[in-house]
Amino acid sequence: MSKPKKVYIAGPMTGIAEFNHPAFRKAAKDLRALGYDVVSPAELITDTSTPYQECIDIGLDALKDCDIVALLNGWTCSNGVAIEFKRAEELNLIILGIETLVFLEGRV
Repeated sequence: MSKPKKVYIAGPMTGIAEFNHPAFRKAAKDLRALGYDVVSPAELITDTSTPYQECIDIGLDALKDCDIVALLNGWTCSNGVAIEFKRAEELNLIILGIETLVFLEGRV
């Protein structure tokens, strides 16, 4: 069986400087360096004036094509990530903290 390769990055954005894009960029860079195909909301939605619900809908749609969800620090305080987390569970995706995924990758 081949290793899952498509990772969705989930993390808080609302109320964080630069919508937390630096953390999303770093996570995407790290995961791509490990060979993953990355889906990042920070790359999917470049217009920061996009309405909240539209952002959520775009993220939920993107999840259906992924194998793994990588959670950024602070995810537990994000209503958007809570919605993404629930959908990921419904889709039976692997859900891990970003640090755990990167750590485990070195051992798989």
